[in-house]
Amino acid sequence: MEYFSLLETGDSENRSHWSDAAFDALAQKGRNASSEAERDALITQALARVDEQIPIIPLWVLTRKALVRPGITGYHETRENLHPLRWMRWEKP
Repeated sequence: MEYFSLLETGDSENRSHWSDAAFDALAQKGRNASSEAERDALITQALARVDEQIPIIPLWVLTRKALVRPGITGYHETRENLHPLRWMRWEKP
């Protein structure tokens, strides 16, 4: 959802000046969702609105890879790609 500001009506990052009330409502509901499943469903609906109207053409997609040494515990994939070190431990195999 960090990139949704690029498309939200009235946001200073929305340089395309695209506006869609349904997208704005879905983005706001997604931020306030009470569960991960609800959030995922709302994001999917919001992105479907974008796909229908094609206000932007993405030229690249952010990807990140991580090599994790065997014996490291506490490392988990997250949607935000954040991995707090305080939960990671090295255990000798």
